[in-house]
Amino acid sequence: MYKLRLSFSKTGYAKFVSHLDLMRMFQRVFRIAGIEMAFSQGFNPHPIMSIGNPVPTGVVGMEEYMDFSLKDENMSVTEIKDRLNAVLPVDFKILNVWEPVESMNLINKAHYKVTIKVKKELPNLGEYIQALKVKDDIVVAKKTKRSISNVDIKPWIYKLDLTDADGYNFEFDMVLSVGGNFNLKVNSVFDAFVKYVPDFDLEEYTITRLGLFKDNMTKIDS
Repeated sequence: MYKLRLSFSKTGYAKFVSHLDLMRMFQRVFRIAGIEMAFSQGFNPHPIMSIGNPVPTGVVGMEEYMDFSLKDENMSVTEIKDRLNAVLPVDFKILNVWEPVESMNLINKAHYKVTIKVKKELPNLGEYIQALKVKDDIVVAKKTKRSISNVDIKPWIYKLDLTDADGYNFEFDMVLSVGGNFNLKVNSVFDAFVKYVPDFDLEEYTITRLGLFKDNMTKIDS
């Protein structure tokens, strides 16, 4: 069995592909590309593949990771990359393929570029963001499958910088917790804006996940 890792991007309309559909797509793409995947054992065998920290539906992913296993080593990583890219749907791209060294469990930070447009002009939003960053806690309602509870998300916000503003349109640079310890979504940060920023009324937004990182903001296997 040949264990490998790939990085890929999903941009444009591909951001609307759900995690489940993404897994199904990759299974078909490997088959069309003539790359024989290894399968699990048991009553219901399935291809051995996993995507670490899946990007939420509707969010652009500039560098996502997937681990997979092939039946044998009859193909170079360069050929695997080229074959996959040749048959991938529009707005998907394989960036690199390599033999993994580190566990994806080491990933605990996600870097985002977030742009928003508000319905009412907020000329002092930058001041409110600075005040929010020095608060002792930032408590928002977090919904689970069974209940809603209040959660302090401040320990899980590693960076929250306003990088561009014109009163109605704003751009943020965010680094948020991801993975096993705490998975903080950008939407929870929006909930904090609604709670702590007067007259904050979101009209539209775009979220781009620029990358996934370890503790020291370095990439996996780097």
